[in-house]
Amino acid sequence: MSKIAIIGGTDLCSLKNLRASKREQRTTPFGLSSAPLTYGAVEGKEVIFIARHGDTYSIPAHRINYQANLWALKEADVSTVIGVSIVGGIRSDMNPGSFVVPDQLIDYTFGRGDTYCDSDEETIQPIDFNEPFTAELRTLILDVCGRQGIDAVDEAVYGVFQGPRLPTVAEVTRMERDGSDIIGLTLMPEACLARELDMQYASLCVVAGRASGRESASISFDDMGKVYRERTDQLHKLLTELIVEL
Repeated sequence: MSKIAIIGGTDLCSLKNLRASKREQRTTPFGLSSAPLTYGAVEGKEVIFIARHGDTYSIPAHRINYQANLWALKEADVSTVIGVSIVGGIRSDMNPGSFVVPDQLIDYTFGRGDTYCDSDEETIQPIDFNEPFTAELRTLILDVCGRQGIDAVDEAVYGVFQGPRLPTVAEVTRMERDGSDIIGLTLMPEACLARELDMQYASLCVVAGRASGRESASISFDDMGKVYRERTDQLHKLLTELIVEL
């Protein structure tokens, strides 16, 4: 039976209604997954969680083994993936605490394992990445947000910055000029690897602060974490209903 997967922070493994059954560290042709897969069920629906930064939040975005994470989920019969992430707001309506369901992305990363098509023995099979997220899954996320009274932002461009540092003011200005509305560190190559493995994928983002130069005071990782934690209960309720709906 196909399963649903949530990729995000370690806090997502503790959903209020989650009945966890086991944890399993998987070895793949690309190495170990970032953390053991946590198997469970929410109101009878099977779900798997994986902490992309590791159990102790010790793996920076540029060192995440995205290939192993997505491969492990595919081997576990996952067909649908929701990637949860913290982002910075570039566009004026992307304020701290906002929920965003992006529909496009711009990839500024480099040096990350971003394909499974990387062997002399393989036939090159380009993927159609014109629309990087599964439309039906995005629609469902937005519908659930609406039913819960969450005014989620639709149609946003996620600019994927390399990290681990935050960008300069000039870099954010360039990204804004390119068309980016929010900035984060983890969406690529997660999204394209899911597409290569023929899994449905969509992203649910929480704006934890304004991007560099978009407010008078600078924002630290601690400040961003505080905003995210303030939205944790709401995020858990949203994900619980999503899992039941899928």
